[in-house]
Amino acid sequence: MKSFLVTTAFAVLMAALAVAQPFQSKGEVEGWNVFYNEATGGCFMEQSQGDAVVHLGTEAAMLGDGDELPFGFVALYTKEPTDVPPGDQVELAIDVDGQAFSGTGVGASSGDYNGGYLVANNPNFATALADGKTMNIAVANGNTVSVDLTGTKAAMDAVRTCQAAASN
Repeated sequence: MKSFLVTTAFAVLMAALAVAQPFQSKGEVEGWNVFYNEATGGCFMEQSQGDAVVHLGTEAAMLGDGDELPFGFVALYTKEPTDVPPGDQVELAIDVDGQAFSGTGVGASSGDYNGGYLVANNPNFATALADGKTMNIAVANGNTVSVDLTGTKAAMDAVRTCQAAASN
């Protein structure tokens, strides 16, 4: 299971752990810490769940002029070894409270942390994350991990507020 936690990890562009990046805290919302990443110009929310760290956020490079702020990536990291080397891809099946999504996860690492990310390109996925209770991610090899989505709606709003302020 620990090995799978990172093999099913996801994010949009460059989600990396706070220990390795110039992150500015923007506060805490319903159990999620909100940060601005000076290196990428994006905002994200972070929460520890067991021995994993979950990130959900946006990246400034994803934003177009006049576009509504997207909710761009999901990432998962742990200090445990991973079966997916940085840069390698793995197909994911994602279930958020019965709503099915799929995507390609990309392995990533940052310092002592291993994991990966998923680029979100379906606007319904953001809504499901905001309104959902549990996200289950399954990899083609049959491993599955669950992510608690408690508090995501309010924290996602805080990330969007952070991103809007950063984009001005």
